[in-house]
Amino acid sequence: MLSAWRPAANVKPQRVLRSTHVSQPFPLSSRSSPSPVASLPSCLKMDAVDIPVAVAHSNMKRLFLMTGLDPTNDRFHADIANAFRQSNDNIIKFEFLSPQHQMFERPEKVALKPNVGILRKSWIEKYTARRPAVILIFMDLEWDDPNFAEKKTECESKINSLRQTVGCAEVRFLLVLIQKKTSHGSQTERINELCSVCGLTSHHLRVLYVAEGIKPQVVLSIKKTVSELSQQFYEAIIKKIRTRRVPENHLNLMIKNNFKLGFISELRSDLTYAMNCYRSAFEKYHEAKVPDEDKYEYLTVASIINFKICEMFFSRGNAIEAVTQFNRHEDRFMNKHKYSHGSYPTDALAAIEHTLWCMKEYATFGHLFVEAANAVVLNSSVNPGKYFSAAAEYSELANTLIERLKAANPNPAPANLDILQPPSPLVFLGQRPWRPNVSTADVTTEHRARVALEGSSKLDYERSIIYLRRALLHLRRIERCSRQMRVAELQVANVLTKQHNFDGALPIAETVFRMMQEDNSQHFFIPIYTLLYELYFAVVDPVKFVQIILQMMNPEVTRSTACKQVFGTLKESTAHFLNCFNCICYQQPPPLLPTVLKSLSQSDREQLMLRWTQAVRTPIRVTAMDTILSAEGSIIADSEIISNEADAFCMVHITNKFSDTIVIAAANFIVDIYSPAVTPQGPVEFFTHTRGNFVIKPEQVAAIPFPLKPIPAAFNLDCEVTLARIDLLIGNNVTLFFDNRHFTINRFNNPIQKPRQSIRIIRTDYPLVVQRSVPPVSGGDIVLKGEVADLTFVVDNNGGFGFSDIRLVCKAVATDDGVVGKFVSDQHPEGVSTAEFTYQSLAPGTSLTVPFYGFYSVVGRHTVDVEFTATLESPEPTHFKKRYDIELSVCEPFEYRRRVLDAEGSVVDCFFKQEEGQLEVHLRALANCIVTGYEFTLGELGASQGESITTDMDAGDSIVVNAIVSPRESSVINAVVGAGKIRVTWKRDERSVQSVTEYDLGQVTVVQSPILMAVEVSEGEHVIHRDINIQCSVKNLLEAPMLLKLNIERDDMFMFAGTTEVPILLEPGQTHMRTFTFAANVAGELTFPKITIECPDDVNGIIAQYIPKVLPKTILVLPASKVIDIPYGT
Repeated sequence: MLSAWRPAANVKPQRVLRSTHVSQPFPLSSRSSPSPVASLPSCLKMDAVDIPVAVAHSNMKRLFLMTGLDPTNDRFHADIANAFRQSNDNIIKFEFLSPQHQMFERPEKVALKPNVGILRKSWIEKYTARRPAVILIFMDLEWDDPNFAEKKTECESKINSLRQTVGCAEVRFLLVLIQKKTSHGSQTERINELCSVCGLTSHHLRVLYVAEGIKPQVVLSIKKTVSELSQQFYEAIIKKIRTRRVPENHLNLMIKNNFKLGFISELRSDLTYAMNCYRSAFEKYHEAKVPDEDKYEYLTVASIINFKICEMFFSRGNAIEAVTQFNRHEDRFMNKHKYSHGSYPTDALAAIEHTLWCMKEYATFGHLFVEAANAVVLNSSVNPGKYFSAAAEYSELANTLIERLKAANPNPAPANLDILQPPSPLVFLGQRPWRPNVSTADVTTEHRARVALEGSSKLDYERSIIYLRRALLHLRRIERCSRQMRVAELQVANVLTKQHNFDGALPIAETVFRMMQEDNSQHFFIPIYTLLYELYFAVVDPVKFVQIILQMMNPEVTRSTACKQVFGTLKESTAHFLNCFNCICYQQPPPLLPTVLKSLSQSDREQLMLRWTQAVRTPIRVTAMDTILSAEGSIIADSEIISNEADAFCMVHITNKFSDTIVIAAANFIVDIYSPAVTPQGPVEFFTHTRGNFVIKPEQVAAIPFPLKPIPAAFNLDCEVTLARIDLLIGNNVTLFFDNRHFTINRFNNPIQKPRQSIRIIRTDYPLVVQRSVPPVSGGDIVLKGEVADLTFVVDNNGGFGFSDIRLVCKAVATDDGVVGKFVSDQHPEGVSTAEFTYQSLAPGTSLTVPFYGFYSVVGRHTVDVEFTATLESPEPTHFKKRYDIELSVCEPFEYRRRVLDAEGSVVDCFFKQEEGQLEVHLRALANCIVTGYEFTLGELGASQGESITTDMDAGDSIVVNAIVSPRESSVINAVVGAGKIRVTWKRDERSVQSVTEYDLGQVTVVQSPILMAVEVSEGEHVIHRDINIQCSVKNLLEAPMLLKLNIERDDMFMFAGTTEVPILLEPGQTHMRTFTFAANVAGELTFPKITIECPDDVNGIIAQYIPKVLPKTILVLPASKVIDIPYGT
């Protein structure tokens, strides 16, 4: 059962498509052998029926029969036969009419039953192989033949005999007269006479002259006539089908008639009408309510109709419409939520049957796609490989269902497969062999059929592999299909594993896994871990098995559904992996779970465990995967180049990432050494430090320090030492080794001594001194922040050898905050962090001055790293390289102090809005310099102000600069605003570049008075002992009522007779006006009377500062003798 892809041994495989890629659409399994099941035709079992070969458009040719020719004995007849049969037209074919031709056989009529029989198997080839559209009757007849009357009678007899034999009035006849003589004059009379006797029209008679050979244009003309007659035949057949009365409840006939109309229309090249008929037949299935016992037949015909629709779309070059049609087909018949496979013969067999049918549909559509692939733009979502891959998935699903069927009945009853072989050929497509032309058979027959189907069901993994390989073949031709290719390759490996072809599955799975690691996409293919686990277990590879279980301890894997299905919960799977690891460490075979390699028999499992017992006795070295253990080592030193190995030591950190204690039997730390002069081929092993048995608890780190051994004498001049590898022995058998040369050091940071992968050791005491040349100005050893400072240094060669090919590289060392200085030059005025200088030579006892300049934006201690590289001109010239540090102290150029003043210059603690004030800044120089200007940027306090000056300042000198401020409108009583910045321009001396230093002046408070007060003094001159009227107005600027008390303080200069305390209640926005009368006791410029306002405590201080600012300071009072009375009207 269910081996649909193995054609019967005694049945010629049918070719569905005309593709040159695949000789037969459903190839034989290379591993299968003849059996009673394999000998059954696929259509007689529960497999999907193959698409009949005659349905393919390439095989649909109009049939024309020829009679009356004797090509064996007459050369003219042979030439005529060849001229007609050797046609370049792919829609017609000419054949000889023989007595054995089947067009004379009439099929038996079957009683019309609503749900029995849809499409006869014999009808498909009726109009392409048996019933001709036109019969050509060839006759040797000259117009002047003396036996013309006898020949005329012969023609009449032959045509009448054919009409009676054919029994189809729609078949057309064409009489072709073969003449070897050229006629002279009109032969109309004889033509009419011959046509009248034979019952033909003049259009049905043609003359073929062969005296001068067979002329192609004459043959072409006759073929054109034949084609026209065939159109009449097919039109008559279509009309005949249309006029048939079909009962409304007879869905079978409706589908059949639509299919026939489409098929005949396609033969006559009316593809538009043919498509409409096919689609109408397809839509009829939407109305069908099919009982379970007939679903197989309905699916068979639906498959053929869908094939025709898709084929026609592809022939038009419209792949998108073909895909859309197949999607409709898929949604209607393959969607388990919309289509039920039923329960006939049984639920399990129906599910298998439907699955194989779906598989066949995807495969057939894939083959159609291959035919049209050259005319279609393929992409990742529209390509043949997608459908071959789906066919393989359904093939595997069918194998799974068959496995379940076998497992449910491990001891089946003997099956008699004869019942699957029909006693006579089946009439309709998709019929069951045990119940032809009936709804269901008797109970006994149905039971025997079910038993036979279950017994004939066989697993077919080769079929799945063939489809997957076809999918890969087409996916590889398309860009951006890597994910689909990997899925298909992973499926191939899974199927090979089920076949126990572990050696074939392993390289495929490893290739997919390697590509996933390169793309960092393992989380998309977590099932591959389980597959590799099974394969490494099956091929008995302890090294790779340990590697895969170390990777599977990753929580992302152990929490996955695929892992849980095989190994259980997170806790169970983790415990199992650790158990496997421990067993191998102590030379024991890992346990084989019942859920792993389930298809192996008990004897195979025992043999496999015996092989494991032998394999684990050999020591195993594994590249660690950082899953349960990680090891990182470094060499701790204060510089990458040192002169003594005692100044450095090695440090190894081993981290236990697992939830259980791990015992390390031994740890070996391998250190390499390299010198271009001694080991030019590369690093060699220097020494190995060994640490004995120790334990690492869960989530803890073991720190293991050890010193460097003394450097061998041969490496004294220059060598590089690297902590290369870490080997950890676990148990008696497994060694995890970590390559330490390529990891990024980002832990165990030491602020003084930094970890490094390798260090250079240069043993030399040569007296070469590098030091800074201090500029000849006061405080020149100090670098001021922001200045382009002279950082020139001197290299003193105090030894007895010279240097050549000198290269000096100066690097600004970053501070702890990551700030570095910048070196400037003519080529890099913006500044760079590295400067390079080259010199030809440096003689013994001489010095080399290296001028360069730089600036720093942060105060503090800074370092310039100077790397000196040259050739030491000793008796044996050697490479010399050494580093020096130049320490710099960067300071601020000034100290500053800010003060807030009012307009009169008094120190205050705030500004009032729209009242002028002053900002005063005291600058104290910390080194000798020349101040060339300053500029205030005041922001909300006013416009920018500045001045260019030239002021020489010694260290400790101070200057004072100020700016006038006028605070803007403020919407709150107290507003804290930025006081702005001051930019000071300066330089060290006249030759130095001008620098700019900017200081932030902090923040100040701008006060908004809660009241608005105005004071007006009466007009005119004020005279002693006369009334002086003073009008005061007070307005409430708050949004709440305010209770005030206006106070008049008495003094000796003015007399005041009114009330000295005036209470005022002001609503929001209300203004109160009051006039007070004073009289001066003395003359002169007197201090204005003192008026105060008391208010609530929260604003009392602000008002107390505000009132003196709005009151006049003085009032002028004249003595009485100075007043001149001017008469009225003068």
